[in-house]
Amino acid sequence: MRLFLMITTAGSQFYTEHALRSFFEHTLLCDDDAFYLVDNDSSYILPSNLAGSPITLQRNKSPLGFAENVNQFIRIAQARRADLILLNNDVIFTPSWLELLEGDNPNAITAPICNLDIANTTPHRWHGILQLQDYFGHETELIAMASEYATQGSAPLSVLVLGFFVARIPYSVLLTVGLFDENFGRAGGEDFDYCLRAHLAGFPVRTIMKSFLLHFGGKSSWDGVEENVERTKRESNFQEYFKNKWGLGLYRLIFERDQTIAPPGSPLDQAFRSGNYKTAIEVLHVPKK
Repeated sequence: MRLFLMITTAGSQFYTEHALRSFFEHTLLCDDDAFYLVDNDSSYILPSNLAGSPITLQRNKSPLGFAENVNQFIRIAQARRADLILLNNDVIFTPSWLELLEGDNPNAITAPICNLDIANTTPHRWHGILQLQDYFGHETELIAMASEYATQGSAPLSVLVLGFFVARIPYSVLLTVGLFDENFGRAGGEDFDYCLRAHLAGFPVRTIMKSFLLHFGGKSSWDGVEENVERTKRESNFQEYFKNKWGLGLYRLIFERDQTIAPPGSPLDQAFRSGNYKTAIEVLHVPKK
């Protein structure tokens, strides 16, 4: 069984309809699957042309942070022995995206790649932060490019952490690793934290290089309604919490991409290169006392 979760907000609601349409067009669902759309601030009106879709709409009485929202459904997934698939609402889904995520290690956290990871022209430019108008009129080009990745893309890549803009978390991981850490605040850092905890529990974290989605990026936060001052404060808070929880080494490696943390040829470098992330995390994990 699979439980799909998408969260919509007032600031990003114009993207939600396109995410939903592409999801149901390109996702093969099973009879026991469940799709939940969380209206985080009770502002969303489901378009009439989606009324027949198998969507369970949940309206929050007051806005919740990302981790709080997800934790509600981790508990449901645990009770139903279901995998949890997290879905941003500013995403365009493509053919076979889910089959590719599920075709890897069944006990791995898996995520696709997107335009924020790579640069591509088809000849349309798919790279960086995009708006809806960048997508309109280029729908066929996107499908063609995603299909090319599906057939010619690289093998899955084991990684230390990945962002949960779209992510599959198997039931085995949910059962062992548990809930998201809500102390990170409204949004940010909880996905990296969960990946580190998964590694320590013995579960792989993998980027599926053949699964390509369009991710507009940050439409519920930093490229949407969030003011610069608000964003700076939010990011400072969750990064400080991460630093205190995991230590300066992991913070610098993940958030600052400081490669001096694991110099070439060092035992840490060898651990990373061999995919022995658990050992590397254990060495670098020096929480603030």
